[in-house]
Amino acid sequence: MFNIFFDLFSEEIKQRIFAGEVDWRFLLSFLMEKEGLNYGELPKGLFPFHRYADGVRSAISEHIEQSTLINAPAISFHFTIQKHFLKAIALEIEKIEIVTQKKFDVSYSEQDESSDAFVFNALKEPIKDSQGNFIRRPAGHGALLPNLQSVDSSIIFIKNIDNIQHFTKSSPSILAWSALAGLLAEIRAALKVLNDNPSFEKLVEINNQYGLYTDSELSKNESPEQFLSLINRPIRVCGMVKNEGFPGGGPFMVEKNGVIICNIKSQKDFEIYMHLANKLKKSFREYSLGNCRFCVIGISPFRLFFRTIGNFLRINKKRKISIELNHY
Repeated sequence: MFNIFFDLFSEEIKQRIFAGEVDWRFLLSFLMEKEGLNYGELPKGLFPFHRYADGVRSAISEHIEQSTLINAPAISFHFTIQKHFLKAIALEIEKIEIVTQKKFDVSYSEQDESSDAFVFNALKEPIKDSQGNFIRRPAGHGALLPNLQSVDSSIIFIKNIDNIQHFTKSSPSILAWSALAGLLAEIRAALKVLNDNPSFEKLVEINNQYGLYTDSELSKNESPEQFLSLINRPIRVCGMVKNEGFPGGGPFMVEKNGVIICNIKSQKDFEIYMHLANKLKKSFREYSLGNCRFCVIGISPFRLFFRTIGNFLRINKKRKISIELNHY
């Protein structure tokens, strides 16, 4: 990582580094403060992220260039940003378009400040500033649901801005995206049949194959309206890595209004929930399966955004995973 920034240093600073006259405090200050490169005032998406023979690329650049490898007739990009970074990010997009000689469809939205999360100390108590106001900061992914709802697209690929690999190592990631999107397309095709010809027996058969709903959800399916409501909702297909105790969100079985559902929560969510549960003398249970790394969401249950998907993921009844070729 240091090599990426080294190219941005002046010759004077480079010589001081070679002479052993620069310590880590100076380097950190130079990178982050206004007197140096001022990265402390930039969003992560504009940091120099990966090194190439012709220079470095930002995380935004990597996301845009690698996304164009996905097999789809048209792709648009949406970034949730803080308003005061809009001009700088727009300039970065313009630079990418000049280098690639391509025009990209890019839109932006801001996270609603009313969704900002409270900041807690080590004792899980909310922290106040010197004026006695609670300190808050932009909340996690769940706070971005209103932003997602404003995106006019049938299928949405979601990824953290700093979760991006070097272009030369992007093939596995592109394959994973295609696999998840293919699985989503397959599930939606099955649910479309159910929507046109409702059958609880067929729903159980599909659920045995894909594991879309818990037994608790199926047991609450007591009317035609509940049946259609169950299958006509956004579908989220996520890629998971084995839970080995590292930070990150993952799928948990949680109870909501008396129904057990599968939901994605971060460990911090549960730490706060458990703290509140202890105070309220309520029980709390969690079942962790893994950490979320990729996510594809089908906003419209049945309308496909693209037709042909080269590779997709099939999970059979024994839960073995294989990559197969399929076309829609």
